[in-house]
Amino acid sequence: MTMKITFPVPTIVMLATLLSTAAHADNALNMLLERAVSKQLPHVLFAAKDVPWEYGHYNLHIAKAGEADISSASETITAHLPLKVRLSGKVKQKLFGQEIDIACETEFETPSEIVFKPLFAESLSSELEMLIPIPQTELNCQGLKLPIKSALEQLIAKEKPNWEAEATVELNKRLAELGL
Repeated sequence: MTMKITFPVPTIVMLATLLSTAAHADNALNMLLERAVSKQLPHVLFAAKDVPWEYGHYNLHIAKAGEADISSASETITAHLPLKVRLSGKVKQKLFGQEIDIACETEFETPSEIVFKPLFAESLSSELEMLIPIPQTELNCQGLKLPIKSALEQLIAKEKPNWEAEATVELNKRLAELGL
């Protein structure tokens, strides 16, 4: 199953700006864009600390795990970027009738896909979608293993509409500033 997640708006704007000129790119241009995206994206793409959720509080760290790979089709440009995701925090569990906080963590690598669709009219606008497959993974809570895939999918589903709306507004604003 593939889930959608967004990156921070500045990262989206930078990536989309680079990709907006390559709707019909050839291999050399794709390679140039791959290098630019790989070099310009910060190593840490997203970080959040002490965020409440149904299991307690979590810290999330998403970083690049490799180089970008760019491809284009007639109407879209796709950037593939491997990611390393680290989730840690305190999970509330009941043990012998008492609620306790247990330190938990998980780390996994996954491919991501950023699909950019430029909409050519009098002024350029865009649609942007990010996809990240969530693998089967477990939180390691001091030896206790808790399945986490479903909880991550629910968290993403809840936040995704806001992330995509904010990213679209910011991206289109940046394209207008560039005169595209």
